[in-house]
Amino acid sequence: MTTQPLEHLSDIDKMVWEQTRRGLPTPAPMHNGSDNEPDHLADERAEALAALTERPAPNSAGHGFVPVSSIKSERIAWLWDDYVPLGEVTLLAGMEKAGKSLLCCDLVARVSRGQLDGDLSGLPAPALYLTREDRIGAVVKPRLVLAGADLDMVMVEPVDDDKPVTTDRIEAAVADGVRLVVLDPLTLFLNGLDDERSDLRVRGSMAPIVALAQRHAAAVLGIKHLNKGEGRTALNRVSGSRAYTAAVRSILMVADDPNQEGDRLLFAQGNLAPSSGGQRYGIEGRPAELDDGTIQDHPAIVWRGESSTTLAEALARTDRPESDPRPGEQADQFLTDALAEGRVLASEIKAMAADEDISKNTLDRAKQRLGVESHREGFGKGSKVWWSLADGDVHKSRTGALEPQAVEMSTSDQVGDDDGHRNPPDPIEPHLSEMGTYAAIGDVCDAPSSNGHQAQAAPGRICPQCDHPTKNLYGIDDDNRVCIECWNENRKATS
Repeated sequence: MTTQPLEHLSDIDKMVWEQTRRGLPTPAPMHNGSDNEPDHLADERAEALAALTERPAPNSAGHGFVPVSSIKSERIAWLWDDYVPLGEVTLLAGMEKAGKSLLCCDLVARVSRGQLDGDLSGLPAPALYLTREDRIGAVVKPRLVLAGADLDMVMVEPVDDDKPVTTDRIEAAVADGVRLVVLDPLTLFLNGLDDERSDLRVRGSMAPIVALAQRHAAAVLGIKHLNKGEGRTALNRVSGSRAYTAAVRSILMVADDPNQEGDRLLFAQGNLAPSSGGQRYGIEGRPAELDDGTIQDHPAIVWRGESSTTLAEALARTDRPESDPRPGEQADQFLTDALAEGRVLASEIKAMAADEDISKNTLDRAKQRLGVESHREGFGKGSKVWWSLADGDVHKSRTGALEPQAVEMSTSDQVGDDDGHRNPPDPIEPHLSEMGTYAAIGDVCDAPSSNGHQAQAAPGRICPQCDHPTKNLYGIDDDNRVCIECWNENRKATS
């Protein structure tokens, strides 16, 4: 059959061809020609449509690819339902001192007894625990004893072993029946990895571990650290290259429980099962009997059930332990302490705040919350701005000495009402050449420059001279920017 060009088909026939090619239902045969269409054109169109909709049988000759229909579907198997899949590598990530190694000992113990909810529930299975963090006899074994492990089902490196732990050795153990392999930490058991921040090198080192897990339907659990960093996604906080999280299908994350002091939460993130809610557990000291008959306290996991706390909430608490107050609380305490003995130069306060890693915006908000007052002495570059607590003597320095009063405008420059209250003069909008630069970029202000352009405002600012909220701040340098009313008053006072 001679294949006709696609141009021979009408728009509707092209739609029919596309639906047929994709295996979708097609509407009844239609064409956009008239009822008087010549027979030879109708035949050409029918021939072209038949040629285009004819689908050859799948044939891998020449390219080696096969249709999906020839692949047998598989059920995802779990060592621990929705947490640790079989045939995959899982990461266990958490901050330092989060109990990651202890949690692994608990999981190994439950696998050895067949008491982990999953496809091996009720079937005790061997586990391999490899660690470079803890001594087996002094730390790992007592923890396994407290967790109730069948010690004959848990494999470790011999004490005097000087052979390198290679992927081939691990695969030999997995081929011998090991169903769970713990690598603590993961990075030290990736052969040939010399730069864990390189995506290419991490992927290359992870590939053999991923492959052996898939070949033998075993679970590999690798321990990684979490970095601090509020505002970053949980997955982006796993230390090292992003290739770590890209190579695995499940990630377990440990964080402090913000609602229960001393407890931890375990979360599961991945694409093989829905992300889990937190599993709460505590760490308690318990007596463990050693081989020489002595008793020594060691930590043990105590599971407390599910938690409604989200991963984001838990990580936020982990980033900010109780000993590290919130930025706003830190700024409030800093200002209270700094001004406790009397007023202080604003420039000195700002410099001290910077040393404490308190941002300018955080400091300004704390100043407003605490009602800190600003007082300017003099005008122009030679002026000084003092900060003081509202209930203190604003003219008393931290040394206790009385300071000179701020310079006031003459009565001839002041405008008042019948009761003698002072009113500000009508504001005079300055040109850009007069007001200098702005402290920040924000909304367009209403002050036109000599060339007709509008300046950018600094939104949400507090005037340091009158302490009132203002849309714009004007001035030559950062320490002398004031609102438009104060700017005009100062200009009149010095004119």
